[in-house]
Amino acid sequence: IKLDQAVTLAAGLSTVNTKITVDATLLDGGKAGDLANVTLTTGSGADTVIFTGGATWVGVAGDGDSIIVSTGSGADTISVTVGTLLAQTTSAPVTITGGTGADTITAVHVNGGTTGNFTFAFADGDSLAASRDKITGFDMGSGTLFSDTLDFAGTSTIQANTTATNGTD
Repeated sequence: IKLDQAVTLAAGLSTVNTKITVDATLLDGGKAGDLANVTLTTGSGADTVIFTGGATWVGVAGDGDSIIVSTGSGADTISVTVGTLLAQTTSAPVTITGGTGADTITAVHVNGGTTGNFTFAFADGDSLAASRDKITGFDMGSGTLFSDTLDFAGTSTIQANTTATNGTD
């Protein structure tokens, strides 16, 4: 992908298994206002979306580019790799919406400062107990680095408390 070039793949109506691989190792996350967002949308198949930005994709302090991944229904596999994110305050540097189905999401990154992080978005009914999404690489943050965000849209339902079994409740 050319530096400072917007990329959009709009395959939301697709009903077949789709594999998207984006090599964005030459990109840096842009500069304020250049609108070089990467938007990847798939439909109802068991889709695979791989975005590799590498250590050079860090966003911009202030307003930088965004990586937006949205998959529809199906057991999707999503992987996004970027560098240490800068304090991007106007737009989220990375937003991942897995859709319905048991999605497997891998995030490779380090959040920087107090802003600039991954957002994992879930609509009501998208991640149920029997078909929940699995996220590897969720950055919990620390005293100096910001945590990733879980964005639960709509009305969330919390399952009743059960006897604790690590990793399954």
